[in-house]
Amino acid sequence: MKRLMLLLMLLCCLWNVACAVPNPEDVAREALQAAHPDYTMLDFDQWGNAAAAVLGKGEERVLCVAEGHTGQWEVVVDNPRALPAGAEVSLSMDTDISLYWSIPDGEADVTWHYVCFRGAKQWGEVECIRMAQGETQLIETSLYWENDMLKRVTEYRDLNENLIRREESAAIPAKWMRDYNTLQTYDASILPVQEDSWYYNGWLNETALRLCAGEIAPEYTFVAGAAKEDGIELLMRDKDGTLRLVTSACYDGAPVTNFSSPLPENTHYGFENFWDAIAVNMHSAAGVSPYADGTWAVRYTWPMTDEGDILFYGRNWISCEAGRAFSRIYVGDHPWTDISSTDWNALPASLEEALTHLDPSRWAVVNNPNPADRLHLRYRDDKSSRSFGKYYNGTPVEVLRTAGEWAFVRVGGMSGWMMKEYLAFGRDAWEVDAAFPDLSYVEDKEYFLVWREDRMLDDKFPADGDWSVEKGENFCIIGIVGEEWYHIWFPDLDKSGYMRQSDFWPGNG
Repeated sequence: MKRLMLLLMLLCCLWNVACAVPNPEDVAREALQAAHPDYTMLDFDQWGNAAAAVLGKGEERVLCVAEGHTGQWEVVVDNPRALPAGAEVSLSMDTDISLYWSIPDGEADVTWHYVCFRGAKQWGEVECIRMAQGETQLIETSLYWENDMLKRVTEYRDLNENLIRREESAAIPAKWMRDYNTLQTYDASILPVQEDSWYYNGWLNETALRLCAGEIAPEYTFVAGAAKEDGIELLMRDKDGTLRLVTSACYDGAPVTNFSSPLPENTHYGFENFWDAIAVNMHSAAGVSPYADGTWAVRYTWPMTDEGDILFYGRNWISCEAGRAFSRIYVGDHPWTDISSTDWNALPASLEEALTHLDPSRWAVVNNPNPADRLHLRYRDDKSSRSFGKYYNGTPVEVLRTAGEWAFVRVGGMSGWMMKEYLAFGRDAWEVDAAFPDLSYVEDKEYFLVWREDRMLDDKFPADGDWSVEKGENFCIIGIVGEEWYHIWFPDLDKSGYMRQSDFWPGNG
């Protein structure tokens, strides 16, 4: 009996001791709440020696993380900038080194998802994905920051999360991100990205644009701008107060920055719903983008009055039509191929005005009497010489030299001989209608392989191609080679190459 009584007394003592040991979750909550005692704890989660909470007062939101060591809990992250004002936040932890939270966007079926992992010394970089769910696909948009360069990546997936296609913007300089790349320094007012660029500043907000501008051109003053798929455009004033357009993007792993010639004082960035237009003198508005070599140029203009023409520009051509819709191309050299030397006061408001600046003396186009015929590009100036392909009416060719009834020309990146009889030279080329095949990309692919033109010289085409284009990239089929290949011109990219004929079809129309 005495033994039983002693045992019961011992159990009671142990029970009292156990009751005296505080619950770790309660201790973690108390530590987090103590960081902001007049705030309400809106959400909380804990795993092992780490706990996180969202604290709020009115529209204010604070994200806090605490860590426990030998029974003592310490707040190690206290960030009042990590969450948007008034956000409804759901957070969770599945280990003591991983934190997840999500925020509804305010739009139907759109949610922002965040994740942060603890490194050896601190809670590290915040990764953010904007998830939009449609009826047939998921769209995931995120930012990637690497080597002090920032880019936007968008992935399209089916409802089983299989990747359909992936789109990447050009990377832009963002060394300033070093100040925002930990959980303690993350700032929701700067990031995440803006998903829809229409009527906005592209995929960065104005605060982030100003930070980029200060890094790219520290002696200049930011006026306006946008982060676009092909780089960042900034309307800025130089140290003398002159307006200039400054562009920057990463090429071959390094940032390349371009500075325009002086802009008229009354230049504005954005015109009505053309959010990335440069409006000059209330006469013409222009859009700029880079060629493949990184040179930024005027790529389209339109009049800001009721009269005039919308015009599209390549390095050696002008047209009233965009991309693959060409019915006529006006070939020649013009002065709008580099923003550093552009006379912005001379932007044309009409095709007639533009043609006065176009010099076609080095150029010709294929001009078969029968538009259904095609003109050979030959290895030598001999009708029996090897043919590199047959070309459709309207194909622009650069005339390098002539010899008798032959012209040595460059078509895209391929050189050879064509018969002068079937070419229209100079201004006569402007009267030739294009006869490019009206085909579309096949529907069951999202990416298409392209091969360099020098592959045709030795007939060696590697299975994985030399580069690729996404479905939707504008193209013109300018030539055909045998039963397998098309010679493709990509006007917007200022590039050309070979693609398989099997990658195209007539479409449903």
